[in-house]
Amino acid sequence: MGIVAGAAVGGLLADPANQYPNVFGHIKLFRTFPYLLPCMVGSVTTMLGLVVGLFKLKETLVVEPTAAEPARLELPPKPLP
Repeated sequence: MGIVAGAAVGGLLADPANQYPNVFGHIKLFRTFPYLLPCMVGSVTTMLGLVVGLFKLKETLVVEPTAAEPARLELPPKPLP
């Protein structure tokens, strides 16, 4: 799915100064670098996915103690007298 969508978005956004002159024609940066816009969109999408993944996904790895780090024994609380 991403291969098809990525190629389509990249093709639609490539050379924006010539494809969409009313919107991007006056921006010299897009005339000098015609493939900057699809690269920027791809980079921002990747960074957004990274940030969402870092802050919204739970860690599922259960870390088991090793010989260098002995297991901590949880002692039951002492009964009150």
